[in-house]
Amino acid sequence: MIEDFDELMPRVASEAQRTESDNDGPEGPKCPECGRILLSTSSKLCNWCGAVIHDAAYQKHAAEERAEFDAHEQRKLIVEEMKDQLIQQRMRSDLI
Repeated sequence: MIEDFDELMPRVASEAQRTESDNDGPEGPKCPECGRILLSTSSKLCNWCGAVIHDAAYQKHAAEERAEFDAHEQRKLIVEEMKDQLIQQRMRSDLI
């Protein structure tokens, strides 16, 4: 049992000293599995190896980015629909 403890202790100490920002390089966050820089900060998975990023702060940020993008796309659709309606109204009024 002491042998297991001696092997386990350095790993536990290393993990205890590690912070969430250790995976973030100057270029951006890195995948904890393959170590490559993530291409997208809105994805739940690593763009390279497909591993799930188990970092709560990263996942929260990714969800916020996806929500912002979805809201932006929804606004674009509404504007396009309004333009189409105005064009149709204009065409109808020109026919009368």
